[in-house]
Amino acid sequence: MPSPSPAADERARGRARAHRRGRAAVLAALATVGLAACGLRLETPPPTAPEPDAVETIRQRATADALTLAVLAEHAADPAVPSATRVAEVASLHAEALGGPYTWQPPEPSPAVTATPADDEAAAAQDVGPERLVQALEETAASARADAAAVDDPGMARLLGSVSASRLLLADAVRRESGQDAADPPEPFAPPEDLPDGLTGSAVTALVQSEDALGLAWEVVAARTPVDARAPAAGRAEAHRGRALHWAEAADLVGTGLDPRRAAYDLPASLLSTTDPAALEGEVTALERDLATSYASLVDTAAPEQRAPLLDGLLDAARAGWPAGALLPAFPGMPEQEPTD
Repeated sequence: MPSPSPAADERARGRARAHRRGRAAVLAALATVGLAACGLRLETPPPTAPEPDAVETIRQRATADALTLAVLAEHAADPAVPSATRVAEVASLHAEALGGPYTWQPPEPSPAVTATPADDEAAAAQDVGPERLVQALEETAASARADAAAVDDPGMARLLGSVSASRLLLADAVRRESGQDAADPPEPFAPPEDLPDGLTGSAVTALVQSEDALGLAWEVVAARTPVDARAPAAGRAEAHRGRALHWAEAADLVGTGLDPRRAAYDLPASLLSTTDPAALEGEVTALERDLATSYASLVDTAAPEQRAPLLDGLLDAARAGWPAGALLPAFPGMPEQEPTD
């Protein structure tokens, strides 16, 4: 057989080099696919935490506040201040309802980076008392309310409004039990001159009737209460009747056939048949709790930055619905969120 020519040898060597390069490329591609299947990437920087949007930032802030309150309440526990224990329970429920703390974890840093003065923080927490707990409850309530008024997520707005009201109810209770001076009375709540954007006519009509009916209920309570003790009930009746009128005016219902206010309403039978103060209070506070739910249900309907009067209504009804001595709710206005066990 004749020997290959030099030109043929060179072509053969070129084909061999090309084959080796092609095989190397295939092996590299297979290796990359294999690493990808294992969750690895070649020459990829470590992952970074995604940037939270505005709603997530608010959620994280409210959750952090709830977890902080739980710790403060545990350290402020005192047999003479039973509501401090309730603060810890409620704060934990708030944190859970808000979705818990943010759990994304970057690659684990070195032990030197992760070391924190946890012992020092725990020691500082030992100095917490009822005064500090009340301050924290009021500050975090204000933060939750501000976020509820502005957040774009309607469901988050409703939840934060309830959380804010809950914290203020708890602050009132801790104040009373620990002998602190009562907080300054809140400004009288009044509906706006114009309806918040987003509220429907049917929703406002129902609210007008609820406020007016509660006015009648409190008038009955006042009439069945001794003269020297009826002023609070009479004042409550006047406030509800006035708010019913203001809401009706804001919705342009006054003087029309759509005005839902009536001269009489169907009230609970026991409200009309007893003069026992405890029974009267039980019936009318149940109606106040229903009104708190009505206001809360409108918080997530109204447009952001226009929810203030609804948040005011929620808090006002919650304070009347859970008077001193009542087991305070975790979610006033949101009974579906309350634990059932």
